Amino acid sequence: MDKLTLTDTIKALTAMERTLECAVCLGTLKPPLVMCTNNHCVCSSCGEDLKECPTCRTEMASNVRYPIAFNNILNEIPRKCDFSEHCKQFMLGPELKEHRKICPYRLIACKIVSCSWEGPFQSLLEHVKTEHQESVVENKVSSVTFSDFSVNEAYYCVKLVFYKDFLFWMYTKNDPTKGKYKAIVTHIPQGVQAFKCEIKFSSEFINFTYMFKVLSEDVDIDESFPIGKILSISSDELSPFLDDNKQLSYRINIIDITPKIKPKTEHPENENTNILLNMLQRIENKTLCQFCKNTFLPPLRLCHNYHIYCKNCEATTCSLCNNSDLVSYLDIKQKCRHSNECEEVLEKVALEKHERICKYRTVHCRLDCSEKVQLINLCDHIKTTHSTWPIFNENIGFDINTDMNHIEFVNGTDSLYWFVTKHDVKKSKLFLFFISLPLVDNLSMYSTIFFPNSCSNDEHTYTQPVFDENTNINDVLAKENCMAIALKDLASYTNSEGHFIFGYILFDKNKQ
Repeated sequence: MDKLTLTDTIKALTAMERTLECAVCLGTLKPPLVMCTNNHCVCSSCGEDLKECPTCRTEMASNVRYPIAFNNILNEIPRKCDFSEHCKQFMLGPELKEHRKICPYRLIACKIVSCSWEGPFQSLLEHVKTEHQESVVENKVSSVTFSDFSVNEAYYCVKLVFYKDFLFWMYTKNDPTKGKYKAIVTHIPQGVQAFKCEIKFSSEFINFTYMFKVLSEDVDIDESFPIGKILSISSDELSPFLDDNKQLSYRINIIDITPKIKPKTEHPENENTNILLNMLQRIENKTLCQFCKNTFLPPLRLCHNYHIYCKNCEATTCSLCNNSDLVSYLDIKQKCRHSNECEEVLEKVALEKHERICKYRTVHCRLDCSEKVQLINLCDHIKTTHSTWPIFNENIGFDINTDMNHIEFVNGTDSLYWFVTKHDVKKSKLFLFFISLPLVDNLSMYSTIFFPNSCSNDEHTYTQPVFDENTNINDVLAKENCMAIALKDLASYTNSEGHFIFGYILFDKNKQ
């Protein structure tokens, strides 16, 4: 690492930046990340409303965990300031955070009372000079005047102080209910500086001076007025400094108290090289395999707590986990999407299988209402909304001379079912089939329909596979893809009232 030239170092960082580019904002990825099911990443803010991956168009994953080392690397990647394309600053996260506080291209709001302007920091002084000329205080030592002031009346004013290319907000407030006049000065930063403020009151007979610290820009002014280290004097003390036109005047002086730092003797080009090398070194330190202590070599392996190992290390258990967690190849785990109540977190293939049988998945009630109901609540829904509808009936009868369309709900152990029957007098056929709503995997359900002969011990039976839950009932009946029995074949199975009586059995062929 120490032998890399400046050119090689820049190439390495550029390649790393390109690899870690967000496909949406085209900036360097910012953790926490949002990932698709194929492991493509975007920033969390960019992926907040994404339904599909911008790279591969697959579904975006939810509740995904990714390797700890990846987060560490992203936190060490230098980034460009994003306030403006004109800002060329490119630095590590902590330094960039500090730079953003002083960036000349950052947005800043005007604090003058009743002004809603917001714009680049560079335009603030021009804005105040143009729109609030009476609110600008310039030069190193200046006199500031407040018009229409009375010690017995409430007063609030904000002014912009311009001192040696530095800008400050000055807030003044007179509170007659408490008999106090207060002033706060805050620095609008352009670097790391510290200041104090000197205010001098002067009349023909009285002179006194107050000194207080200039506060940072982000202080809460409302909280600082009652408790801050600010100018706070009795309102009555201001009377000698008011003229006949109700103008309060005093002098304000901003003093720079920034500690002096000795200049560096290192050549700029050497300093830049060292900075870049340090960046790469810090990134490399975050990419060390916990097993062999060398830089990670892909493809990676990791434990369930997302500690990463090289493929070549042949680690089988994690040396960092208290329970020696097993190490396996990287695969994203996702939480079941059907409901927050479902706590299943699985790898892609296993999750797809689980979601097909999850008891929290939403299904359509087929009993004339088409309401969407969680499968776990379907039985209760039918009991409540369709209280007259039979939930289970071993034998069903119908009139041979009457058309009939009927759906019955069957509450099973490993699956729930819809039982569809249709008697078509015109076609002289009886259609029957079951639709399964499985609760466990690997079911191979079949149904057997039997018609008992009331005059003898024999019975007519038909067997067919059970249909899956996405089956379109009308399509099955139109194409006659289900059990379709000619009524003439069942003539001997009618009872004395001319009705067919039949029963059914459901069974898993895998258990036969």
